[in-house]
Amino acid sequence: ADPALRPPHVTGGAVDLCLVDEHGLELDMGTPMNSIDLKSYLTCKDISLEALTNRSLLLKLMLSVNLAPLPSEWWHYSFGENYWAAFYNEKVLYDTIDLKA
Repeated sequence: ADPALRPPHVTGGAVDLCLVDEHGLELDMGTPMNSIDLKSYLTCKDISLEALTNRSLLLKLMLSVNLAPLPSEWWHYSFGENYWAAFYNEKVLYDTIDLKA
């Protein structure tokens, strides 16, 4: 990835996550994480009511701690990197670094 674009995961500013039950089993989110499917979009309505409820809960929890969602991936949230900055209309907190220094 081009470091000038500050890819979210390599900045440490992005995380992929899912809700789990008390046994560590993933809750129904409509699609598996990393699924390349239109149903992976955060606001997709073509999923079960249970999955809609779970996605809504995850979104509410992440927004409450100022993490920003990626619209095309229900599992992807970020803080301080380019997606977060665009979502919250803030400046990017993480920038590229010179590893040769």
